Amino acid sequence: MNLHGSGFLAVYIAGLVLGNRPLLASVSIQRFHDGIAWLAQIVMFLMLGLLVTPSALLPVALPAMAVAVSLIFVARPLAVWLSLLPFGFPARDQAFIGWVGLRGAVPIILALFPLLADLPNAPVYFNVAFFVVMISLVLQGWTLAPLARRLNLEIPYVPGWNRRLELDLPGQLELELVVYVQERDSAAIGQAVDSLTLPDGASIAGLIRDGQVVRDYRQERLTVGDQLLVLVPSAVAEVLDRILTSEKIPERLRDTNFYGEFVLDANATLRAIADAYGIALSVDDDTTTLNEQFHREFKHGPVVGDRLSLGPLELVVRETEEGEVIRVGLKIGTGDTDS
Repeated sequence: MNLHGSGFLAVYIAGLVLGNRPLLASVSIQRFHDGIAWLAQIVMFLMLGLLVTPSALLPVALPAMAVAVSLIFVARPLAVWLSLLPFGFPARDQAFIGWVGLRGAVPIILALFPLLADLPNAPVYFNVAFFVVMISLVLQGWTLAPLARRLNLEIPYVPGWNRRLELDLPGQLELELVVYVQERDSAAIGQAVDSLTLPDGASIAGLIRDGQVVRDYRQERLTVGDQLLVLVPSAVAEVLDRILTSEKIPERLRDTNFYGEFVLDANATLRAIADAYGIALSVDDDTTTLNEQFHREFKHGPVVGDRLSLGPLELVVRETEEGEVIRVGLKIGTGDTDS
C-alpha cells in the first residue's frame, strides 16, 4: 500500500518466485493448493451466480454481444500483435495468444468493484461483463484444443507420476522415490527390469507384485499391476515418465513422430550434422551450434516444439533449460529440399 502498487500483482510475483524454488514436500503442497484453488473457484462462481439476475441480462444482450465481438475479434488480437511485435513471435503463436482471452472469473470480479463503490450504472457494468464472459466461455473455451491442432502448436503430453515420495536427505533435496504402476499400455510392459534404459541418476529401488516385495527382481519382466520403485532426480523425471508410464496419446504426438527418431545435443554444430548427412550448408560459420541457430531463427527464444529445416532434415526443440536449447530431435526426410 505504501508503494501504491497492486496487491494482486505482488502476490502473483511472490508465487512465481516461490514456485520456482526447490521445496521439500512440494508435491503435497501443490496438491493442497490446487484443491484450495478449485474450492475457491467453486465458492466464487456460486457467489457470482447469486448476484446475477437473468431477467436483467436480456436488456443488455445486444450491446454485450457487440462488446464481446469487438473484444474477441479486434481488441485482444490487436493488443497481442502490438505487444509481441518487438519480440519476433511467429504469426501462429500470436494468433493463438490472441484467441486465448476473456473467459474466466477475473473480469466479473473486477466488474464487482463498481457495485461495491455504488457507482452510477454499476449493475449495467456487471451484467455486460458477465454476458461477455459467458460468450467467451462458449465460443473460445471449447475451441482452444482444435485451434492448437490447426496451428500445429501441440506438443507431446508429459504424463504425471503416479506416486511420489520426496526424500529428506542432506544435500539431496531433489531426489525422489517414485512408484510407477504398470498399466496395459505402459511402454515398459514385457521388459526385464535390468533391461530398462534409465536416465542418468535414476536407479531401480525395488519391485512390488501382488502386494509382495520381489527380492530378486532384476530378471523379472514387468506385468500389468506391477509397482516399480525408482530413485530419480526431479531434473530427469520427464525422460523416465516416457519409459515407465502408459502412452495414451495420439499417434501424431508420440515422441518418434513428433520429435523424430534421433536425439542430438544442442551443442552439436550445423557443420557436423551436415557432413554426417551429406548436406550442403548455406551458412559460412562452421562453428554455429544448434542452440545458436534456434536463437537466430526464433528471436523470442526457442521453446519445446519449435522447428527449423536443414536440407531434408527437420530439427525440433526437445528440451530447454533457462532459455537455452539442451536437446534437439531429428526427423529425416521432412525438411526443405533447399538448405
